[in-house]
Amino acid sequence: MPRVSAASMRRQMLALVMVPVRPGGDRKRRFTVGKITASNESLLAPVSRYDVSISQEPHDAAGVRGWRQDLTVMEHQRSQGVWPLVLSILRGARGKAQANWDGSDGG
Repeated sequence: MPRVSAASMRRQMLALVMVPVRPGGDRKRRFTVGKITASNESLLAPVSRYDVSISQEPHDAAGVRGWRQDLTVMEHQRSQGVWPLVLSILRGARGKAQANWDGSDGG
């Protein structure tokens, strides 16, 4: 069995959510409007810390501004599964997303 280094385990990259859109159902015009990427920084411990990048691509035709935010989710119980982790990420990014919705510059 191959040996996995601590450095590679520390960087367990996981693209959690990608949101693609196919205008009019046309696969050829498919593009991604949002993405969440999380990296487990706790050697896959039962209670883990994740470094996260969450972004929304701009969509001028719909009046949507793009943004990106990096954040950390601390003390996620891995036994809870992926959806509570996604919820924690969305809650952490809420300020930036809210700023996009209400026209302020975020925070």
